[in-house]
Amino acid sequence: SSGMSEFQRDDCHPARPVPIVVVAGTADPMQAFDGGKGMQGRLLSVPDTMNFWRTLHGCTGRDARALPHRDPVDATHVTVVEWSGCHDGRVVLYRVDGGGHQPPSLALANAEAATHFGARNRDLETADEVWTFFAAPAR
Repeated sequence: SSGMSEFQRDDCHPARPVPIVVVAGTADPMQAFDGGKGMQGRLLSVPDTMNFWRTLHGCTGRDARALPHRDPVDATHVTVVEWSGCHDGRVVLYRVDGGGHQPPSLALANAEAATHFGARNRDLETADEVWTFFAAPAR
């Protein structure tokens, strides 16, 4: 739900590629989608973080698709970006355009939470998507 810090990127040397799924809002007031300066160094943008994982996995292609929009009152939209041609493991980003620091959910949005954390998307249930992602056999 965030970009990596420079420290995390520099310290990350996995023995093998692992599946990566990220859910990130482009209007997140807590973890800026475009990165920024943090208390312990620079926070990479979500696109830079995904590029790190794409490169580490040796991915050669990229596909993006918009999810169906379920609630006309919800101003946010989800685009699923999946990289292909990876050596091992999947690399997927659920980019929540206009979304804040709340995981998308089919549950009704809480107005107070939106005040503090930004908009919550209602096009998918994050827990179900993450479960499906990790339950699928590795490719």
